[in-house]
Amino acid sequence: RIKNDIRVYSKSQYNKFSKRYRKVLEKFANEDNNGTIIYHIDGAKYGNHSCHPNCHELSSGHAYMDITLRDIDEGEEMTWDYATLVPSWKKSIKCNCGSKNCRKKILRVPPNSRITKKLKLRTKIAEKNCLKVKQPLLSKKERVDLANVLRSLKKAKSPFL
Repeated sequence: RIKNDIRVYSKSQYNKFSKRYRKVLEKFANEDNNGTIIYHIDGAKYGNHSCHPNCHELSSGHAYMDITLRDIDEGEEMTWDYATLVPSWKKSIKCNCGSKNCRKKILRVPPNSRITKKLKLRTKIAEKNCLKVKQPLLSKKERVDLANVLRSLKKAKSPFL
């Protein structure tokens, strides 16, 4: 299904795709904890990895949202910790993110790891504050939509809220 600028596929749908399209998804998509493949067809696919990210993706299987974990400066790259986004990733990739806590490789981390717990805490703080911060780029309707998505994620017991 297509939701805004995101395509969402089940594992069975993914397995039916051509080898060429699966390679595109392997490069630009991520998989949530439910095995759902999430492919951003907007600029988000150009985000990068950091061992200390400034963004995180929240999902419940039905609702998806990226949340910034801190203020991002104009021109600053948006980053996610890929190790927490792809539960079935088995390969490690050399990391050159440059953060002071760089792990030197990107390899999936389990949901109960210290890394995931710290990211979960940062995400909860950001979620708690995101509706309190002035959002000049959002219309009134988009603010209501944001509040509804956050409620949906909490109701679905998203592992990061």
